[in-house]
Amino acid sequence: MHLLAVEEQFRSRSDRLKAWGIGLLVVAGLLWVYAAWSMFVPYTDHHWSKGCSAPAFADRRDLYVDDGLPDGDRQDHLERCAASRDWPGPVSALVLSTPLGVGGALLFAVGATAVRLREHDDRRARAET
Repeated sequence: MHLLAVEEQFRSRSDRLKAWGIGLLVVAGLLWVYAAWSMFVPYTDHHWSKGCSAPAFADRRDLYVDDGLPDGDRQDHLERCAASRDWPGPVSALVLSTPLGVGGALLFAVGATAVRLREHDDRRARAET
């Protein structure tokens, strides 16, 4: 009976490690989704109410500029869109997602490997007897 309790505690710890790993991987994935959303979705300049194109699809020479603006407003629109884009948020999300993703993968791998090694050891012990 005591051996069964020890085995149950071991499996419980391994399951907790896997659950924490999955949780960290989900958080890292959500941070990646936020960063991708910031790159691929057009947005509106809050001060000027004009649309700004998504950075990933903007023309390189006219980054953040929508077509159809008069030349006088073009530079103003460029500066307003560039200033209103919040780059520290997506960059911080990517930087934070790296250790979360690595930690989550490690925790999940440790938890899953511990259970598999225990099962392997049990089968080996049964085969020897």
